[in-house]
Amino acid sequence: MSKGIVVDHKDSGVRYAISLHNFNEKIHTFVRDLLPHETVRGFQPKARKSLTPAELEQPKHSPHAPEESAPTTEQPATGAAPATEGSAPADTEGK
Repeated sequence: MSKGIVVDHKDSGVRYAISLHNFNEKIHTFVRDLLPHETVRGFQPKARKSLTPAELEQPKHSPHAPEESAPTTEQPATGAAPATEGSAPADTEGK
């Protein structure tokens, strides 16, 4: 008899082990019983790399390919400093 089960969390997809009485069908998907040498606290899922279809279609970065230049930001032609998030307008200083 096992001391726990391996489940996937339905919302996040995280795989972990829980005791059988903590299993909730609404939030867990049953994967398998724990093996005799595994424990709930000592369970370590295998690393799994999931690629999205877009990642599968992208070519690998070539070390010899020219790198893209960083985008430049242009300042307004009025000579005013660009507004930053969270800063007050210039006419409200000292009020």
